[in-house]
Amino acid sequence: MESYVASTATYNVLFYFGQVNLPSFKRLSSALFALKFVDEDKKLVIYHYENNDELRKIKPEIEKLFPKIDFQLKKMTQLRNLPAKLEPDHD
Repeated sequence: MESYVASTATYNVLFYFGQVNLPSFKRLSSALFALKFVDEDKKLVIYHYENNDELRKIKPEIEKLFPKIDFQLKKMTQLRNLPAKLEPDHD
């Protein structure tokens, strides 16, 4: 499992490169809570790069792993589509 994380004042962002299955998301959830990356007053956005139908099937179970969290899964097709706040500086 590989992921990259970032945090702003209003939301936490995670770029997830791991397998799209429930056991992987259970490990991810446990790690995020243990590291105190999940915060009830911040939205959690997980960008994933896997393009298959499995995510749609397990999404309700994934959402249960983050109780009381404003949670959203987003699909990214290219790494260059980073949100503006996460774009690297090009000095």
